[in-house]
Amino acid sequence: MNNNIENATNSRNNNNKQSTSNLILRIDNVTRSYSRGFGRKKTTRQVLHNVYFDIHSGEIFCLLGPNGAGKTTTVKIVGTLLAPDSGSVRIASIDAVSNPREARKHVSLLLGG
Repeated sequence: MNNNIENATNSRNNNNKQSTSNLILRIDNVTRSYSRGFGRKKTTRQVLHNVYFDIHSGEIFCLLGPNGAGKTTTVKIVGTLLAPDSGSVRIASIDAVSNPREARKHVSLLLGG
């Protein structure tokens, strides 16, 4: 059993060292906040704070977290439905923040509720 854990860890470490040639998604220091209310009652809640991860071709990736953790916000940013407050999103080497129409050609989303 222990060998399987070590093999999985070694495999993950090797995937992290992959070249950017097969990089399909890079989220780099993405931040996103939401504002609620008006006037003195206006509050801002930061949902994402410096989120970063890479996904390479052939990898299986899972985004897990409790309610309100920012999972849906992250997926909407990847799908160019929301823009990040800061940071960068690259999809198939395309800057999705400055060129969302081109990036959208490489993304397919199915959001459930």
